[in-house]
Amino acid sequence: MMTNAEKFIAAYQARLEAAVQADPEGYSYPMAEVPAVAARMVAAMGRGGANLSAAAKAAARDCGIKPTISGIRAYLEEAQ
Repeated sequence: MMTNAEKFIAAYQARLEAAVQADPEGYSYPMAEVPAVAARMVAAMGRGGANLSAAAKAAARDCGIKPTISGIRAYLEEAQ
């Protein structure tokens, strides 16, 4: 069973991959780096130290949570 953090990372990575694929020139990293970028960004969100991109907000909605830092932090901290 996946933890909330694993679910959110998977949703965020999928949304980020779609965004990079749709506009590769708009991102400073290639598709191959998306998993590492997603993991770093989710860790920053968990600390409350990240701005929410459209991909992060969409991932939050995919997980059924409020697309805010506080909503994401609470979801990541929930034991499951």
